[in-house]
This record gives sequence, structure tokens and C-alpha cells, in this order.
Amino acid sequence: MKRLLCILLIPIVIFCNGCIEEKSKSSFAVNRNYIVYNYGKLPDDLIMINNDDIHSKDLLCALFEGLVKTNEENKIVPALAESYTISDDKICYTFKIRQNAKWNDGTKITAQDFVNLYKGILDYNSCNIYASNLYYVFGVKDYIEKKRNFNTVAIRALNESTLEIRLNSPCEYFLNILCDPVFSLRKVDKSLEKWKEKYNEIKYSGAFVIKNISSDNSITIIKNDNYWNKDDVGSNKIVFTDIESGESALADFNADKIDIFTDPPNFEMSDLISKNEILCEPKLTESMLIFNLKNNDNMNNSNLRKSIADDIDRSDLIKEYSTQKLPALGYIPSCIENTFFSNKVQFFKAGSDIEKSKKELMDSKFDIKNKIRLVYLNESSNKKDCDDIADTLKKDLGLKIEAKGYSSDELNQIVKEGSYDIIKTDFTASFNDAYSYLQYFSNENSNNIYGYSNNEYNTLIYEIKLEQDNLEREKLMMEAEKMIMDDMPLIPLYNYNTVVCSNNSLGGIYITQIGNVMLDKVYRKASI
Repeated sequence: MKRLLCILLIPIVIFCNGCIEEKSKSSFAVNRNYIVYNYGKLPDDLIMINNDDIHSKDLLCALFEGLVKTNEENKIVPALAESYTISDDKICYTFKIRQNAKWNDGTKITAQDFVNLYKGILDYNSCNIYASNLYYVFGVKDYIEKKRNFNTVAIRALNESTLEIRLNSPCEYFLNILCDPVFSLRKVDKSLEKWKEKYNEIKYSGAFVIKNISSDNSITIIKNDNYWNKDDVGSNKIVFTDIESGESALADFNADKIDIFTDPPNFEMSDLISKNEILCEPKLTESMLIFNLKNNDNMNNSNLRKSIADDIDRSDLIKEYSTQKLPALGYIPSCIENTFFSNKVQFFKAGSDIEKSKKELMDSKFDIKNKIRLVYLNESSNKKDCDDIADTLKKDLGLKIEAKGYSSDELNQIVKEGSYDIIKTDFTASFNDAYSYLQYFSNENSNNIYGYSNNEYNTLIYEIKLEQDNLEREKLMMEAEKMIMDDMPLIPLYNYNTVVCSNNSLGGIYITQIGNVMLDKVYRKASI
């Protein structure tokens, strides 16, 4: 994948001493025969179906592989399945498992292994947010609701090398769903839960295996000699470190102790871009404000919600982070694969629209003496955004906003109790399709815990799900986005980019559109 530089008006000046430093750093890097990737905080388990933190799944991508995956050009290609066919009615998917697909211990990977994987994911009951993505498969929803046995679920091994999956109805993005790292092949058991102690017991299906976890939490992974595509794996050894501070990771990067890390500090972004050490790709994550519409007199007022939305200056929120963030001018990000092409509607200005906002507030007849409770996960970036939003709404509209941060557990309890008016949160789409965003606020979606309900919207979502004509589907999705923006149960703030800092002595690193950093092809270039 080519390096993409985000648009910044930065003059690039090359100094002589800068050239000396660059040469020195590169030559030092070449002397190390392995690559160091600063992963940050290590995951609690290698099942990873209880959160949508995309970056944490980079480890899954390195160790395991699914039936299909996205390549350097973000195209879906066969992975452990050497091929697949889709029936004419788009209901039945048949995957042929590669004859040379093996676990790291040399045993053959079979179609039944994938049946066991999906059953393991569906049976895992600890805050499972991914099981619903398999509802498109016949029998899955009934199985989750304990109305069927798993042997009635339409995921079957026809023989050792043939897997058949039959859907309830056509699903244009089913392969996108299967590309998610959570559906990569592994045995869902206790060894994945206790992976730091039991990594030697895990069976790996991907390009690498865990060789060692040291006392400082660094993870050494080495090439899986039984991986079907081992000849295309770029590195024999990669070390993962767990530095959580962006400033500390940058210091180690500049000292050539690490080669790759994500989310470098903003204040160094210009320098890193000028050195061609930044890869930047849009990812399927959006930051938003969501209103509590459950028995909430304060927020059950669409004009008030629109007033707040139009007063927010999105360009100001991201002014210090123009590489990492883009203003969200509608609900569906423009990077989505099928985002309405040239017809994409912009529902907001990048800046605020104060006059429109004041009129909407007047139409709402909202008593500005009422306090509005804005809650967020207690992180510095969230605090800054929410404080800025609260100050703006107070200055422009006279609203009394109390912005307060909480721990993850506290925030979950607050949402459960409904003791808030607005929550700032991030949402990551499960797959690269506009439907992944639109379905989030339908009544059928278990994640819609904020009280929004619109029968017309639910009908639209159902129609989109079944529609096979792409142009008609596009029209329906445009209508659905307009409806949800008219109702305003949420306020889009900004979309994220995946920003990776990479030593320019490396090649082969790429980022998937869902936001994963892929390491299977990364290599160190030969010195000249």
C-alpha cells in the first residue's frame, strides 16, 4: 500500500543535519534482524468479542486467519479458503479449504474447524457484541435465543475441505463480515482466555505464532512454518511492546528501539510527515454524541437536539488533530465503500451555524434553566471535547451543560440507569458497508440502548437488508440517513483516521479499511 499523506499545508524543508540523522537512524535499524511494533496495552484475551477496539485486534490478524481477508488494496481475497462460490440466489456460500492449510502443529485445518469456531463464538456469552453479525445465517438468531439446537444452524462441513453457510436472505456484505478479525480461525477455549500463560497451548492458523512473552510484557512472535502462505511472510520475527504513552513510544521510535507504532503525538505530526514516516488511512470509527431518549423530558425535543447539533463547531474540535480526525458532516462517513457516491448529502457545516441553532432553540421552547448532563469516558481527549462543547453551548445558547467523565464501569452503569442526557462515545462499524452504521439505531439492534425508536426507520432498515439492486439500495440508505438526521437521536462529531508511524527502512506494511495494521508482509529493506 502506498503511503498516504493527509492534506496539511506544511512546507517541507530538508536540512543537512536532518539528512545525517536519517541516515544514522536507518543504518542502526538495519542492524537489528527483527522488527519492533509498539502495540500498546495488551488485550485481556484472544477471543476479543466483548469490545470493538479495532487496534487491539492487530494481534489476532498476525496470529490467526479467516476464510477470507482484505488485501493491500482493501479487496476481499481468499485466505484459508482457496476459493468460494455464491449461489445464484445469493443465499448459499460454499468455501473450499486449502489443501495445504495447517495449524502451526502441522495438523490439517478442516471445514469442521470453522464450524467449531462459529459455534464457539455464538456460545461465548460474556458481553458478546459480534454474535449478532451472524444473524444473517439461517438458524443463528433462534440458536442464540435457545429456540434451536446448533445442528439446525446452517453452517455445515459437507466434507473435510468444504464448508457451506446458508443465509436467511441475500446479504451483499456477508463476505465483509467474515473479514473481521474476530472471525479468524482459532479454538475458542480457556487457552485464549489465559493466553499470556497458555500461549504454548494455543493452535495458530495465521502467519505468526507466539514464541515468548517476557517479564516486561513484550511479545515475541515468529513465522509460522506451517502457514499455507509462509513464503510471502516478510519477517521471521516481530516483537510487540506495550508502551501506552504516545510520547514515550515516539521517544523510543526516535531512538530506534521500535519501528512501528500507532497514534503518534500530534505536536510531532508535521515532522513525521516531512520525513515520510506516516501512513494514514480512514477507518470505520466515528465519534458522536448520543441522546438519552428513554423517558427523558429534557432530550425528547427534536428542535433542542438539532439546536445543539448546529451549534457545534466540528472544525474547531479537530483543529489540532487534522491528520487523525475529519469533521463528520453526516452520519455515514465518506470513506464507506458504498457511501452514496456523488449524491452524498452534507447535513452539517464544518463550522457552527449559530443563527440556525438559536432559531431551533427558540422553536424548542426548552427552559434553559434546566441542567443537561453530558457524560463521557474519562480520557483527556474526551474531556477536552466535552468541555469545549459545553463552553460553546453555554456561550452561544445559554444552555447549562454539566460535562463529567467516568470510568468504563461507571459509565456503563450510568447508561443502564439512564441517569444522563447526552453521552459522548465512539462507534466502530463491524463491516465496510453503510448498513453497518444504519442498523445501529434500529429496534432490532441490541446496541440501541438509548431509547430511539421509529417504525418507519425500522421498516427502511429491513428493506435495505433485503434489497439486491444496488441503485435501489443506495436510495433506501440515503433515505434512512436523512430520516435519522431529521430525528437527530445522535450528533456526529468527527471520523477517525488510522495513523501509523513507521520507520522508512520498512516496506510491506498496510492498513485495512476497518483499521487493522497488517504485519504479514512487513520487511526491512536492504541497505544500499
